[in-house]
Amino acid sequence: MWRLALVLAVVGCTDHGKSPGPRPVDTPAFQPLICTSGTPGSVECPVNTAVFDEVGVGVRATFTMQFLGSGAYMNGVRFVAGPDGLHADVSLLVFPHGVATPTVHPLGRIDLEPDQASEPITSATVGDLEKLAFRFED
Repeated sequence: MWRLALVLAVVGCTDHGKSPGPRPVDTPAFQPLICTSGTPGSVECPVNTAVFDEVGVGVRATFTMQFLGSGAYMNGVRFVAGPDGLHADVSLLVFPHGVATPTVHPLGRIDLEPDQASEPITSATVGDLEKLAFRFED
């Protein structure tokens, strides 16, 4: 009986990176590539790929970013889980020009099995943009 309890305790305490833990994990801020015209994936409209190994190995997101009259517009956000899956509430952190504190835009709950991709998330207008990051939390 004690051997079984010890095995369960050891197995239950391993960290496989399925979620970022109780505290938020903010990814490093980066400057996205801007779509100026054309179709996503063309030279004029690059698809951004952001890798989030700090959240879990292989976790990433793809999206396009355009500037419209009201500011930056993020389109076709798709998350892909790594081998341990992805289970988190996700927000976009937008850093306007010359501002150190980001504006937080919730994107919703992401629950993906290992190596599964999400459906594209509804597009979001994010306003003034110099850099952006993502926040993952339970």
